[in-house]
Amino acid sequence: MRVDNCLYALNKNGFWQCTLSGWVRRKKTARPPRGLCPICSEKKLTPEQLAQREAARAEQEKQAATGAGTQLHKLIKKLTGEKITASCGCKSHIAMMNKNGPAWCRENVDTIVGWLEEEIERRLEEDKPGWRLKLAGYKLPGQRLAIKRVILLACTLAERAEKCQTHKI
Repeated sequence: MRVDNCLYALNKNGFWQCTLSGWVRRKKTARPPRGLCPICSEKKLTPEQLAQREAARAEQEKQAATGAGTQLHKLIKKLTGEKITASCGCKSHIAMMNKNGPAWCRENVDTIVGWLEEEIERRLEEDKPGWRLKLAGYKLPGQRLAIKRVILLACTLAERAEKCQTHKI
């Protein structure tokens, strides 16, 4: 039996939900979506396509766990106590750094330093920063160099984590 469209129903939050798989479309519209939801459409994939998609997901998860962006985030959190907020662009920068790898991060270290300096300035204007972030806002001599060293350390940690993953027995 071939199904061309999923059957959608409004859930209690006002979103359209597939009655077969439970997938929820996170956009409020007056009319139900057309076609198959992502979960039901996956069921039509061949076993080779499913294996390929699963391998890609596993690679993304590995990058997210050990990438240079993730390592930089951990170091910043450890050094300053600052966390990701809803209004910052940190998640997209972390994902970009993870995707492109440590070599790209080393080549574009000045761009990453710029991202961090912009975020420091934005947080100093908006939030009630802790003393570590206030210190970063003073633009002390050698501050850019210190930020570069932290970025390069994150790249080294990402390479070590990648090497450990590949040589795992």
